Amino acid sequence: MKRMILLCVCAIIGLTQAQAQLSFGVKAGANFSTISKINYSAGGGSDDSSIDLLKPKYVPGFHIGSYLRSNFTPSIGVQAELLYSMMGYKLSMPMVEALVKDASIKSTMHYVDVPVLFNFTVPNTGLFFELGPQLGLFLTDKGSVSGKTDEGSLGFTAKKLGQAAKLDVSAAAGLGYRLSSGIVFSARYLYEFKTSSSDEYFIPTYAQKRCFQVSLAYELF
Repeated sequence: MKRMILLCVCAIIGLTQAQAQLSFGVKAGANFSTISKINYSAGGGSDDSSIDLLKPKYVPGFHIGSYLRSNFTPSIGVQAELLYSMMGYKLSMPMVEALVKDASIKSTMHYVDVPVLFNFTVPNTGLFFELGPQLGLFLTDKGSVSGKTDEGSLGFTAKKLGQAAKLDVSAAAGLGYRLSSGIVFSARYLYEFKTSSSDEYFIPTYAQKRCFQVSLAYELF
């Protein structure tokens, strides 16, 4: 993780010092996020076969922020972003010990994300591809549990669960199209890595985030 952080810092410093054309823009869009299959044995916990019944599902969220891109050539550049992002996941389980049916766990997590992406634009077009690391600073979260029993429905909600590590590292890859008017359409996929830490958090020790993003941006210059 330290090497990834150093890479991001060096890239951001390079953006501000490079003799290149700079572009600044604002962006917003939708997140469709979930988590990978849960692996409790990864953190040294018990490997319960009932975990296999948990089915991760995508839930909607959003992101909003700004970016600065340094274009070294008409085709090659580096883009650093600062985003506020809401992600989450939903876990469904048909039955829990024959007592609770249609049980589900839903969680929302709030982050400040800093992607640093290498950008390649196809010559003489607005089509571009992007690839690079993303650092995520975990802010807060909220979770809810619901289900049905023979006596009726049950459920509860809790805030500030602290289920995620304070800092995570993901890989980001995407593509988009930049219009001459300054409007930019883009789509991106985020793949979080399991990071080494002395503290065991549910994310990313036992499961990692996965997210599709679609964005609309406008370049001010």
